[in-house]
Amino acid sequence: MLLDPHGTLVTEAQKTELIDTVLAYGQDDPEWQRKAHAVVAQARLRGELSGSGRGMDAVLDHLARADAAAGLTRGAEDGAGAGPAGGTDDRLGHGIDLARLAAMSHRGQTAGAHDDLETAGEMWRQLRDSPALSPYQRRVMGAQQAGFDAQAAAQRGDLAATDAHLAELLAVHAELEPDDVTRLELWTMAENARSARDRLAQELGAPPAPPLTGRSTVAALRRAARGLPRDHRAWVLGDNGVNRFMRAGQSGDPVAVGEAMELIQEAYDLVDDGSDSKLRYGYCLGVGHCGLAGTQHLPTARDRHLARGIALLEDALRTAGGPEHRLYASAGLALGRAYRTRGELRRDDKGRGRRTGLDALRGHAWAALVQSGTQHAAQAVAMATTTALEVAGWCLRDHALDEAVQALDACRGLLLHAATTSRTVPERLLAAGHEALAAEWRAAGLATAPADPLTAARAPMSVPSALRRRVLAALTGSDATQDRLLDPPGPDEIATALRTLRKDALVYLVPAGDDTPGTAVVVTSTGAVHCVPLPTLTEDAPALRAYAGAPHADAARLAQDARDGAPSGAAARVDERVLGPVPGWSGARPDQPSLRERLDRLCGWAWYAGTRPLLDVFATRTGRPPRLVLVPMGTLGLVPWHAAWAQGPDGRRRYALHEAEISYAASARLLCDVAARPGAAHRGAALVVGNPTGDLRWAGAEADAVQRAFYPRGRFLGRRESGGADGPGTPREVLSWLTGTDGDGPGEEGAVLHLACHASIARTARRTAHLSLHDGELAAEELTEAVAGAGRDRLGLVVLAACRSHVSGRGHNEAYSLATAFLVAGARSVIGSLWPVPDDATSVLMFLTHHFLRTEGEPPARALRRAQLWMLDPARELPAGLPARLAERAARVDPDDLSAWAGFTHLGQ
Repeated sequence: MLLDPHGTLVTEAQKTELIDTVLAYGQDDPEWQRKAHAVVAQARLRGELSGSGRGMDAVLDHLARADAAAGLTRGAEDGAGAGPAGGTDDRLGHGIDLARLAAMSHRGQTAGAHDDLETAGEMWRQLRDSPALSPYQRRVMGAQQAGFDAQAAAQRGDLAATDAHLAELLAVHAELEPDDVTRLELWTMAENARSARDRLAQELGAPPAPPLTGRSTVAALRRAARGLPRDHRAWVLGDNGVNRFMRAGQSGDPVAVGEAMELIQEAYDLVDDGSDSKLRYGYCLGVGHCGLAGTQHLPTARDRHLARGIALLEDALRTAGGPEHRLYASAGLALGRAYRTRGELRRDDKGRGRRTGLDALRGHAWAALVQSGTQHAAQAVAMATTTALEVAGWCLRDHALDEAVQALDACRGLLLHAATTSRTVPERLLAAGHEALAAEWRAAGLATAPADPLTAARAPMSVPSALRRRVLAALTGSDATQDRLLDPPGPDEIATALRTLRKDALVYLVPAGDDTPGTAVVVTSTGAVHCVPLPTLTEDAPALRAYAGAPHADAARLAQDARDGAPSGAAARVDERVLGPVPGWSGARPDQPSLRERLDRLCGWAWYAGTRPLLDVFATRTGRPPRLVLVPMGTLGLVPWHAAWAQGPDGRRRYALHEAEISYAASARLLCDVAARPGAAHRGAALVVGNPTGDLRWAGAEADAVQRAFYPRGRFLGRRESGGADGPGTPREVLSWLTGTDGDGPGEEGAVLHLACHASIARTARRTAHLSLHDGELAAEELTEAVAGAGRDRLGLVVLAACRSHVSGRGHNEAYSLATAFLVAGARSVIGSLWPVPDDATSVLMFLTHHFLRTEGEPPARALRRAQLWMLDPARELPAGLPARLAERAARVDPDDLSAWAGFTHLGQ
């Protein structure tokens, strides 16, 4: 079998018979079993490298059995007095290690499992200094790993690392002899890595790298590949063809496009039917033919290319089998586009394209759920929301509104969905009758609360993607107990959640696309779906561009309202609750509009672009304002829609929150999950954290006042002028309270957590948002991955009195913020902010929110709204219990200064 490089001498039946014979022999001989499993693993590995890749679990299992047999062999020899290596074949052990490296790497590539690729990289770093490797092997294998590392770095957005790994690969390529066939394989890896690098550079707006030197002509490439084994030859021709096709398409060179497609076709003809390579090259050919159809002037040529492309894409989608394949989403979307194109002539294909595109979105959900952590999931679904918005546009153009809701939510907040799902897997498995899998999941550690929550947060326990694949396959199968993990909730489910939450409607605010005007897609509490045209709702609106593109800190204002108490006009340091110092700030810029000015323009635009038309639809005779939950798509998520305004007949501003109670949601999925949690009166235990870093004067005063007035039996962490804190407010203290590992914790239902502190957003970091606490930080990713459900359903309300605590550091449509991280961690309601809020006004607003919550028994959404309306009322009366220092600050708040009160939003119940 190992001497059949072209796969033509030994049939599949003969391979199976040989394998069964080898494994059946010598059952009581550990040394034979070790060799047998190692040889079988090598044989199966050889077949899987050119196959679907789905058999790599079996390959790795054989290698594990070989290791186990080696342990039995050493045990017997030790008992007989032999040395520890006596009777063992070190070369065999080295071969097992290399086979495991190849299998792990290939499984990571074919299954899209980033943890497998990282494990393979670590394996190579352990193996590369082995004396069993020749210098030549070490150089070549190091170059191959550099190719894998370059593509992994490109996926995670690290351009510098991509370039470094690519340079390492090309250096080894240049050192090899001209007639060394390995040069051709390394060159192919370099082409693949370079394509990934170019895509990343384009996304980042970075300059392109210089062209690769030494690229062969098509004829020379064919000659060089002629002597390679069949599967290697197919890979070289096919992957070089794919890369040439992408470059030719960008340059618009029809001759180069044709040559590239010929190379891909040759590879397609060489590989086995049903293999992963057949699927991949067929998908590329299908996309190519559909693209060529659009360039043809003659209808017959256009129809011929389109028919060929559709046939190839249909075959690719069938071969993929389902959303578990990494190309399922891409192939489904391409096929949906092709059907839509053909639908211009065949009307029934319009709907077929829509449905194909919707089903393809399930592949993105699978890709997120199968990853072993948030960072891996973020890499896997980077393009998911772009795909979903395209399909949603198809649905809106066809007025298929139920399907539009499905498309809009299918790829919204997938990282949050993955984190929420991880917590509920054991219960889901038990409900579906998979007790063994549930036990295996628990054994992996994710469902077990750690003894030290901070240690778990720094190195969160994660379930390997191989186990995740088996769990997802069990939960999303085709039997009657199928779990709908891959599908978003439908209008009826959303309506049930809305009724539970006593809300009137969920509203997706969808900005205009290439072929679709701005739209509000509304799901009511009765399950009806409506569409409200919003023709001026666009992400290109000047007011939105000016706000979204401006620096995060308003230096002029912060210089005047420095939170360390510096006098007005002093050279004060910028001291915001979330951002910390602003790099490069040296004072106010007179040519830059202030935050207040930018917000005035933004919210004035928001009134006419979205809020007014929407409120007109909800004009009711119930005597109360409508209660709406907004899901703003893209950069619309930066807009405080509740603060949209217009001038009233009395000359004063009329804000949206005067006419409606507005909450926000990351997705319908998360909204439905939160709605299913038991309600609470917010009268349980409380933890108040104030000014833990010691540099936010008013945050400390606010937290002190809130704890004394409303939660006198609650705990206080941080610094307050009167002293008496229960601790300095470290990450360990906060996590210990959240998880109950300190013996206290949320306890009964309805616990409240109030955090008045700094926080930060870092969009390129593995930890994209974090709170700054005493002597350390607590990240959003640590909350979603490490809290592990301890205290779940007991945390009633989290108040994040910190700047930008509801701004996503992982892309607007992921909606992955500190606020949503607390929802995933088990909170029922969260209050978070959209920008760097002023310390003094925030302190007043937070006190008033707790006043309405605790004194008047309002639910969180209404308590925040009433506090904001109080700030807007020029005749406002100070509530009883408001400390004199906060009362003095309250008197200075300008009602029409949106930066003072409008930044805070409500999510959840």
